[in-house]
Amino acid sequence: MRTMLHDERKLRKSLLDWGVTEAEREAFELLPDDERQCHECKTTCFLSCVTCACTTQVACLRHYEQLCTCAPAVHKLRYRYTLDELPA
Repeated sequence: MRTMLHDERKLRKSLLDWGVTEAEREAFELLPDDERQCHECKTTCFLSCVTCACTTQVACLRHYEQLCTCAPAVHKLRYRYTLDELPA
C-alpha cells in the first residue's frame, strides 16, 4: 500500500506539472465499474482519474496524456481523497 500511495502522490504532481488546474472530489465507489475504467489499460480507478469534457472516457494517472488531444488546462483531476487525507 505504501508504494501505491507514493505513486499516487508522484503521479498527481506530474499531472499538475502537465498543466491540469481543475480538480473535483468523486465518490468512485458509487459509479459502475465501466464508468471508472481507464480507457487505455482498463484498470478500475478508485483513488483518482482524469477526465475531459470532450469525452465520456476516463484515464488513470498513468495514461492521462492518451485520453484526448485537448490542452491539459481543460482536463480535470477527479479524486476520492485529498493527499492530506491519505495515510503518510
